[in-house]
Amino acid sequence: MQTTASTYKSERQVERRVKILRTARRLVSEVGYDGLTMRGLATAAEVSPKTLYNLFGSKDELLIAALDDLMLELAQSIQNSENVEGFDYLFLRQEIHSEEILRSPRYAALMTRALFQAKPNNRLVHRLLATPIKEFLVHLTFEKKKGKLIDGLDIEHVSRQLALQDWCVLLLWNKGEISLEEIPLEKKRALLMILVGITKGSCSRQYQEQLMILS
Repeated sequence: MQTTASTYKSERQVERRVKILRTARRLVSEVGYDGLTMRGLATAAEVSPKTLYNLFGSKDELLIAALDDLMLELAQSIQNSENVEGFDYLFLRQEIHSEEILRSPRYAALMTRALFQAKPNNRLVHRLLATPIKEFLVHLTFEKKKGKLIDGLDIEHVSRQLALQDWCVLLLWNKGEISLEEIPLEKKRALLMILVGITKGSCSRQYQEQLMILS
């Protein structure tokens, strides 16, 4: 049974859950999926194996919960900046996600490999691809209503391209084509290239100028 944060009533229980999930992310980064055991995680998180199984049911459920917890943390970091929508949201999201990758590169590498190996309809695909695509669509719709996008643009297609470029940058890093430190710059460059192609007027010129500075 997968347990959500709302199930926890006391501060101690919330802190325990956070510790378990953060420990899970750290351990799976170090030993890989096959090397991670519920018993080993229980020891590292200072809880009993029975507690882990009562809370999450299985290793897969626990790792999905750990990923969801991280995604929620990143989303809350973005939301803490008031009134950030549209393109500003996309840039802020990119910045926060890049900071997390630099902070936890082994976990980012693990998720990159897992995503590219995952089969269609896998829950990991939903978390790391389908959910961001919907997120991007919301903010592109916001800018479309403001008249900043070129006429006749298929924003659903653009949303998929935004998700694709995010993971293409990580794939380049995973394959040794760029360094870890280059990821934020490459992600920003990729986003600007897309925005230059889909915006019009002064907005497009602004992003062109920013792109030239990075080149």
